[in-house]
Amino acid sequence: MKIMFLKCKKPIEKEIIKKYKNIQIIDSRNLAGEEHLKYAILHAKKAFRRGKNISNNLLVEVVVRASCQRQIRKALQIFGIRENSREVAVFGDRIPIEIFSVYKCNKTKPGLNKEKIEKIKKVFKITDEEIRATRKRENDAIIEIIKERIALIEIE
Repeated sequence: MKIMFLKCKKPIEKEIIKKYKNIQIIDSRNLAGEEHLKYAILHAKKAFRRGKNISNNLLVEVVVRASCQRQIRKALQIFGIRENSREVAVFGDRIPIEIFSVYKCNKTKPGLNKEKIEKIKKVFKITDEEIRATRKRENDAIIEIIKERIALIEIE
């Protein structure tokens, strides 16, 4: 599965997802980076192999796993495209080149800054105590906590 992070001058419209059935586009502002998304992809594929998938669509299952939720509606509240979505992650079989020209997008590298960390902590309800318990830097701790929650979805 190909992954691309984009920063666009024009907000992404939900219609693009309907047009291309072999890709998924998520608002990446609540994503803790590429490792977060790759781990969600890995667990979505495992869920399908084991028959433990929540969605009937692998791309939607990735969103569910990345959100650490068991409900598609809640997952889309975290990662769904909004009217002002300009920072996105696109993943799927083949990323359409049209996205670059229509939305005036450039490839970008996902990263965590202090503002994004605070937002992710709030969205995923990560406490400072959890971060301290990992004995890792805050950025690494956030990713580890999210990965643990992704892995726990299947157990619940």
